[in-house]
Amino acid sequence: MKDIYLFVRGPGVLISFIVFLVGTMYQIIWFFKNTKRYECGGVPIFIPKQALENIGPSIEIKKLAKREGTAWSTDPFFVVITSLFHFFVIITPLFLLAHNLLLKESWSISLPSFSEKLSDMCTLIILGFGIYFLYRRIFNRKVRSITSFSDYWTFILVFLPYLTGFLAYHQIFPYSYMVILHIISGELMIMLIPFSKLRHLIFFFLNRIFIQSEYSFFKKGNRVWS
Repeated sequence: MKDIYLFVRGPGVLISFIVFLVGTMYQIIWFFKNTKRYECGGVPIFIPKQALENIGPSIEIKKLAKREGTAWSTDPFFVVITSLFHFFVIITPLFLLAHNLLLKESWSISLPSFSEKLSDMCTLIILGFGIYFLYRRIFNRKVRSITSFSDYWTFILVFLPYLTGFLAYHQIFPYSYMVILHIISGELMIMLIPFSKLRHLIFFFLNRIFIQSEYSFFKKGNRVWS
């Protein structure tokens, strides 16, 4: 048991991050191979200012302004829950005291840390939201109709590290087993981010920065899918 713990805590962590970085680089290269720069051709058309003032916004723009047909208008509660879930999933492991102590000991990296009570509360929020999402996939007919095995697999990948971490911290089951399972599940999640539906973590930023759409960050992107 001790040998397994030393392996997953040492080489296992390094392997998981190497696989994550290699997979991320692969997805970035794939992204640029399957997109191209958008070149706006043609001769610019001059429209008098007075004519522009007389042109009202199109129906599509009006709908966008009113958020019609978007998740905000159809299910704002789910949008808020999803946003909070992603927020806590990212910040909790980054600012967890136990994680940062291990980082300091292994790689001399020091990050700010939440109190144990706050980290525990964040974990409970993640687990609660996760149970809600699972319930929604099973019992909501519309969601269930578009749910595949990969969706449940993705749920397990994300849910298990937080569940095992919570159980280990509170020593609900044998501590050594829970810690090893927690580390293995966390490393598995990190490794599979670029190769599962979790890769939206990567493509979210690529799409918002480079792809031309109304959802682009800062300014409209200059690439389109080829």
